Amino acid sequence: MRRNWPAIMLLGILVGFLAGCTAPRLPDYPIKAINDYGEYKFNGGLTVSVHPMTDPQETKQYFGTNLLHSDVLAVLIVVENHNPSASYIVLRDHICLVDAGKEGQGRTRVGNNDAAIVARLVAMAAGFAVPGGGIALMPVVFSLESDAAEIRRNFAAKEWHQETISPNECKRGFAYFQLPKDHPWPMDVILRIGLSDPIAGTTSTFDYPIHIGKN
Repeated sequence: MRRNWPAIMLLGILVGFLAGCTAPRLPDYPIKAINDYGEYKFNGGLTVSVHPMTDPQETKQYFGTNLLHSDVLAVLIVVENHNPSASYIVLRDHICLVDAGKEGQGRTRVGNNDAAIVARLVAMAAGFAVPGGGIALMPVVFSLESDAAEIRRNFAAKEWHQETISPNECKRGFAYFQLPKDHPWPMDVILRIGLSDPIAGTTSTFDYPIHIGKN
């Protein structure tokens, strides 16, 4: 039986490209004691710690791209509930950035926690357009596709999920904010986190000042 050697060789090249262009998994952020992440506060049996990722190298290490270059701020949030009976929920719209103006002047919201918008933004930044080409471009194409897919997967995996924090439980995850593009650099904002007790109908608010240098 006559074999189509050119087709077989082409198939082998394609398989090799696909196998060699799989993007490595981005690392998980290290799990530490809640008071080792940076700034933390304790209130009414709740301990909340935050770590804003304002170092471009750190965002590249854990998210595969310089988020600040795209005016995106990622903040790790860790919550421990030490209450013996009360459970809490952190709603998505209860995590926001507000202007670090004077208390008496009030504070305006400058950024919302919206992982879907930011994930699309980062995917676009990592995306590509190949108008044409052939076999020579295939390793680049597969590599870029794989990198963008891993960035999207990583964003979803690290995201803070709206979950109930039961007594003696710890939850952690990242909130993502699109920073205003017309804001002067460096900028100072306040991260505001509200934890709701659905039974008592109360909300505990935690504020954290964040200084963001030039990206």
